Amino acid sequence: MTPAPTKLKGFTPVIDVVVKDVGLVQAAVFGAVWRYCQMKDRTCTASLEKIGGRVELSSRTVLRHIKELCDRGYLTDLTPGLRNQPHTYADTGKAALRVVLQAGFTSDLGATESHTRYDRESQPGMTESQLKKPIKKDDTKKDSEPDGSVTPSKPTLFTALAEVCQIDIDKNMITVKQRGQLNSESKRLRKAGIDCAGVRAFGEWWYAHYWLGLKQQPPDPSQIRSMWKQFKSWKPGGNGNGAYPDTVEGRMAMIHEWGQREG
Repeated sequence: MTPAPTKLKGFTPVIDVVVKDVGLVQAAVFGAVWRYCQMKDRTCTASLEKIGGRVELSSRTVLRHIKELCDRGYLTDLTPGLRNQPHTYADTGKAALRVVLQAGFTSDLGATESHTRYDRESQPGMTESQLKKPIKKDDTKKDSEPDGSVTPSKPTLFTALAEVCQIDIDKNMITVKQRGQLNSESKRLRKAGIDCAGVRAFGEWWYAHYWLGLKQQPPDPSQIRSMWKQFKSWKPGGNGNGAYPDTVEGRMAMIHEWGQREG
């Protein structure tokens, strides 16, 4: 039986046994990926830039450490053949957090208790977190971000825009300017008849075919609307005039021309 996702808020775990095995920096990268693996689908689909932003590392450094973590059996790359797009990683369970929950009267939970040897010591590859608080019924049927913040399970233009533009909408991460951009562009897109599915389709096109996306550079929220006609008119195998064949070489030639034209 797959264990339920763990909700963390405000910190990235750095597990002691992982530090001893791979070093502090690589353990921090594992902790950042592990947090994303606690989301609903139990995988990490965040970009290298987004993962690196949580631990103050460059995308190249993050990629190197993730590859080593996969080699050491801590992570699994579910999309090894994917190119020019964020890969999907899964936690193998080699290292994890074991959370102990205790229920009872509030007055009793505040008392200091002695624990068995099993409670005091983590099993190999695990670290323990003791949570002493009453268990409350949670009837909120929502998805959670890796830090515990809650977003509606039904996608909105706001969340779809944030996803494509790689903007972290956690209240402790998003800036006032970013929130304003997402809100204003959501209204404009809705007025133009563009829905969540359309925004995500634009994102797939951007990262798979547009030259900036191939460099893993996310679009600005305003670019989705301004480049919508270009996205809708794009056809595999050409630049609109049928000049490029539907081959890898043809696509690269088209992308190169876009790069020259866009500067």
